[in-house]
Amino acid sequence: MGGQYAELDRRIVKAIARGFNVFDSLHREVRVAEEAARLGELTGSADWRIVDRRIQALRKSGAIQFFGRRWYVNEAQVTPSKGE
Repeated sequence: MGGQYAELDRRIVKAIARGFNVFDSLHREVRVAEEAARLGELTGSADWRIVDRRIQALRKSGAIQFFGRRWYVNEAQVTPSKGE
């Protein structure tokens, strides 16, 4: 997780860990939505589209997985930040 999307990636992983594990609730979760809106203004993309692309990037990296119609954090791939 790096670059301009690092903060959004971190927020998505945290939201999934807190139980926002279906797309509809995930992209509307306040912290995720705020960062997606900020990135949307910078890139000109729709915020929900940015969240969708980042979810797929996280899936491809192994940080999250889709199982039984829900997203889950792959704990073996994600290490928590200090102080959290």
